[in-house]
Order: sequence, then C-alpha cells, then structure tokens
Amino acid sequence: MHYIAIIDIGSNSVRLVIYRLHNGIYELFYNEKNSCRLGDLDEQNRLKDYSKQATLETLLRFAQIIRNFKADIVQVVATAALRDAVDGLVFSEFLSAQTGLKIEIISGTGEALLSAKGVKLLDNPQTGMVADLGGGSLELMDIATLADDVPHAISVPLGVLRLQAAQTPQELAEKIAISLAKWHYPFPQKHLYCVGGSWRALALAYLYDKNYPVRMIQGYVISSHELCEFLIKLQTQPAFLQKLKVPAISKKRLQSLPVAGELLDKLIQHFQFESVSFSMGGIREGVLYDYFTQFHPAYSHTALTFLKAKNQALARFPEMADILYRVMKPLFFQSNIRILYLLELFCYSSDLVWQTATDHRAETIFDMMLYFELPHLSHQEKLFLAYACACRYQSDFKIPESLLNHLKPADSWLFWAKTAGMMVRYLYTLTGINKDLLAKLDVQWDGEHLAVTPLHEMLPCGQNTTKRYENLCKHLGTLQDNHWDE
Repeated sequence: MHYIAIIDIGSNSVRLVIYRLHNGIYELFYNEKNSCRLGDLDEQNRLKDYSKQATLETLLRFAQIIRNFKADIVQVVATAALRDAVDGLVFSEFLSAQTGLKIEIISGTGEALLSAKGVKLLDNPQTGMVADLGGGSLELMDIATLADDVPHAISVPLGVLRLQAAQTPQELAEKIAISLAKWHYPFPQKHLYCVGGSWRALALAYLYDKNYPVRMIQGYVISSHELCEFLIKLQTQPAFLQKLKVPAISKKRLQSLPVAGELLDKLIQHFQFESVSFSMGGIREGVLYDYFTQFHPAYSHTALTFLKAKNQALARFPEMADILYRVMKPLFFQSNIRILYLLELFCYSSDLVWQTATDHRAETIFDMMLYFELPHLSHQEKLFLAYACACRYQSDFKIPESLLNHLKPADSWLFWAKTAGMMVRYLYTLTGINKDLLAKLDVQWDGEHLAVTPLHEMLPCGQNTTKRYENLCKHLGTLQDNHWDE
C-alpha cells in the first residue's frame, strides 16, 4: 500500500489530495482545500499579506497531514498566482523553508499539459480540446498533440478572478476575444473538455436546473446548443441565479458563475464546439498520470482494473467473475463490442453487495454502480452496469423514470443489461456458486430455447433454479432483431 500526496497551489485555493495505491488501483483517499485567493494581487502585482498568511497556515497543516500518512511521493505545484506575482518566487522559497515542502512553479503551457494528462487519465479521449479555468488563467490544449514533442497548448490571462475584475460587459467581452485570438493552431475537433472548479460548479448548476437525477458530472456530455441556452439564461437573468440553490456550490463560487459562463459561451462560439464534457481530471490527476508513466508504465487505470480490485476485495469467490464472463459471452455473440466490455465489467460487479440485507441488495448495487467513479464510462454505460447488477438480485427491478427520461438508453442496451443480470442470477443458483461446476457449462440460445449443458453434472434442480430458468427463457423470448444492431 502506497500513498501519493499532491498539493496544488492555485490562484483561488490551495488543495491537498492523497491517493492510495492498493491492489493495483488508485483511490482518492483524502481531499481538502482552503480558499487563500493568492491570485488577488495588489496594484503592484504583488501578493497580499492576508493571502500569504492563509497559504502559509494551510501548507503547514497539509505538511503535517502528509507526514502522518507517511506518503511515499509528495509533489507540490503552483500555478498562475505565484507564476505572475513579482514576489511569487521569493514567497515560494519562503514557504519551502517554513514547511519543508519543495514547491515547483509550473509554466502556463506546463499547466495546460498537466490538465490534459489529467483528462486523459479519467476520460481517455483521443481528440478534443482541454480547457482548464483557474482563478488566474485559462489553459487550452489540443489533446491529440499530447504525445508530440511540441504540444499545441497556450495559457491566457482569463482566470475567474481577472474576469470578475472587468468593469463593464464590453470590457469583459474584449478581454476574452483578445485572449482567444492568441490560439494560432488549426483546430478541427468539435468536442471540449472543461476542467476547473468554476466550470464544474457551472455543470452542477446545469444538472440541478434540468432536474437531472444523477448528481455526477464526470462522464456527462452536453450538446453545445443546450448548454448555451443555459449560459445565456445565467448571464441575462440575475433573478435566475439568485433562485438557483445548489447545496454543493458555495455562495462565493455561485457569484463567479456568470463570468465563467460568459467565457465558456465565447469559447464554444470561437471554436464552434458541438459538445462539451466537464471532467474531474485536472492538474492533480495529471501529476498522477506522470507518476504512472514514469514509474509504472504498464499500469492501466480503467473501469475494468478498478472493478477487478473491488471484486477481489468484496466478492465471496472472486475467481467466479472471469468464469462467468467466459460462460456468458457466447450468449452475447452478436451484440456490439462495447456491450461485451460492459458485460465483462458486470461480471466483476455481480457479487459486491452479498453482505447487504437481502431486500436491499438491488437498490444498493444500483446506486453503487451509478455513482462509482469509474473512468472512461459515459452515464449511459454506468446505467447499463447499474441495471444489470440490480437485475442480478431482482429480475423485475425498475429503473426510475427520471433516469430513463434523461439518459434515454437504447432498448437494446436495457435488454442486454437485464439479460446479463438474470443470467448470473440463474447461474449462481444452478451451480450453488461453485466455480468448478460453472466452468463446465456451455450456454446457447437457439432463438426458442436456452440450452445449458452439461446439466446432468449440476446440482439437483430446486424451485428457485427452475423459476429463474423459466423467467430467463421468457425474457430471451422477447429478443428482437434490432437488439443486435443498436
């Protein structure tokens, strides 16, 4: 078990995150931030005393927490505030002397690169632009150039604190237009990944405004048209902002939403983005990405590696998961590759809540899979997993209407998710949760009958086994040709 501690000294806040590396996966183990507002510089472009004092006290606390954890790796990065302040370097050296923490002031392009790596870690995109909005600056990067010797990246002075200092709407618009014009690279990609606390708060506000039932922004994709309608309302209707009450957004953060929304709207229009994601990846995850690349190049942080580790820790017989996938895969032979991947994820999730009270297992696993921070999955794919796992414990489980209305999953996905859940429900009973018996099975659907061989080596059939087999066959009998194609 190892701990990696990362401190991000930003223009608005100073944050400590500690990741635990355990069983081949990493987990966010500790997370704390303090608002120090280092980016609120004076007229001489110097740091203010109250910000310096708040930062020192915060780092003294964080240094002690890191020592208590006995972290194996400690990295401290500072961004626009210390980079831009005339006394930023001197203050960082003072902080290092007082706390024992080595502080690295990174460049604007270095900040853009780390943010893109953080998005790569959690979202794994091949193309698109990453935009990281902080208190002092905005970083833009073409993620397709991440591995290039000279990545396409810039940093411009469009941080939230600087935008809020604009005297008039016209001045704000001019600042944004001048800065965005500095991007000189061709950019044909049409998807934007937004990073940073203000934009995450904006995304959360959007979800509340739309009554979206999943309060999680990672993996959520919004069309630019729908998002811009919300941004215009945010900018032009002060009463709307006053009525908008989101428990997870502080009053101070709420006040920054109009200027953050103005910037995002201008960014979408300037580059003609068609869709937007709000990623939980960023500088801190970028530091983690660098750690794995340098010291553990074979490491793969995916939903599968995460669920394999959870299965190993929580399932009754962890080795059953791999056998389940091999036995069930032929039944899904004509479904698409993504559904096969989701099936594999499901097999490693199918026995995680066996210690929960029987009547609550379906609801518990449904919520767990919906809100697990599984990388590289969309909300629709999480719903597939959640529904499959719930049907494993309750074959007639109903997805809440609000989720169906918002996520609009394809009928084929719902069919295959329920098939997976009911199949495992039957196989666990048929074999008495015995991996040796399970490994001998061959399962085929001929269009009318479910053939399971060799049945003669199984346990004597009980009432539950027969009932679950009949229910499964009845469900498979509803299979339509278009279920293979969607």
